[in-house]
Amino acid sequence: MMNKEQDIMNWEKDAPLLASLKRERNFLVPPLYFKNLSEEIINQIKIEETFGKDLTYKTPDDYFETLEYKIQSAILLED
Repeated sequence: MMNKEQDIMNWEKDAPLLASLKRERNFLVPPLYFKNLSEEIINQIKIEETFGKDLTYKTPDDYFETLEYKIQSAILLED
């Protein structure tokens, strides 16, 4: 038992790179994260049930081909 405890205490010899890293908290949770988590999950489920899972934004087929024309038209209308 004592040998195992010594091995655990001497881990720095086995992992010098790990031992050399700065000891700090890298995984911080935003304030109120867990307080609002269940509500956020329920809302996401409701959205997916209502609209389906594929909620990605899709550009219209001719969006980029007509974009310049639409911008120029809007500028002319403002003038």
